[in-house]
Amino acid sequence: MFTLCLPGLHWPHPAELPALHTPGLNQLLRFGRFQAAPSEPADFCFQHLSPQLHHLFAEPYAFASPLHQQIGLHSTQLQSSGLHILPEEAEVLCHGLNAFCHEDSWQFAPLSPELWSIRLPRPAQWQAPYILNIAGHHADIPQALGSRKSQWLQRQTEIQMWLHNHPVNTRRSAEGKPPINALWLWDELPTESPAAPPALIGSHSPWAAYSRSPQVRPAPANLAAWQATAAECRVPLEHSTLYLHELRQAAELGRPDDYARTLQQWDEQFFAPLWQALQRKQLPAARLLTDGEHGGSLEISARSGWAFWKPKHRFAGRLDISTK
Repeated sequence: MFTLCLPGLHWPHPAELPALHTPGLNQLLRFGRFQAAPSEPADFCFQHLSPQLHHLFAEPYAFASPLHQQIGLHSTQLQSSGLHILPEEAEVLCHGLNAFCHEDSWQFAPLSPELWSIRLPRPAQWQAPYILNIAGHHADIPQALGSRKSQWLQRQTEIQMWLHNHPVNTRRSAEGKPPINALWLWDELPTESPAAPPALIGSHSPWAAYSRSPQVRPAPANLAAWQATAAECRVPLEHSTLYLHELRQAAELGRPDDYARTLQQWDEQFFAPLWQALQRKQLPAARLLTDGEHGGSLEISARSGWAFWKPKHRFAGRLDISTK
């Protein structure tokens, strides 16, 4: 079944949102059937993008995710997406960290600008959660567990101080970019999904680069472009998945206007064309999936539009709650 994976579609406080004009999504809500399936962001990512991160190296290893951290009066914001880190910036910082952490024999290397590996001399005796589960706002920053959690906290703090006046951040600040002023050291990975991945995935998510899917392509500008990509790849559209992650950044930064703008663009680019494709029976069915406490699946069949007696719905920030 053609699937639109939309992490972050649920807005934590729908009353904060400006008025949303999403006629295409409203039609899908009206004629679709929602089934609740709450999931943590990391579990959702591993289930639908199927990244392979469990057996990268023979020796013990962990991960480091660069962050922009802002500490407020009552909460701390951890931003991991939208930092636009250059490959050379990641290389310079990892090289410097190898010298800084030489006493622990930690070896940093960028897997991508947004994700770095840490090769360890022995298995980490601390356990820290996956970056996708901690990005955003926190009253209290999550902490590691385990017998060496003090080592984790000490290194987190020392690296933050080391980053503070680093030349990379001096340049980034001069260019108007948020400084990389923290790292999240982590090693917890969700269980790999036993299900076969989609035959074709379209996504700009940095995690898509590690997908088990046989074919991964950039996210398209609209549904018509994705239909063309599927035809070029010789994959039926109903066997493909689009994983659009742009709402996560709006949620991380607490920007309801950005959320509304992205959603309304998607309505024109994806939701309305999807409804038309179902009405014309170009697809037998489709589903929208999202993560979080109010996550789940909204499934719509090509025959759904015949149920003219169903009341109209209006999206209000969550798939499980809409206004009539």
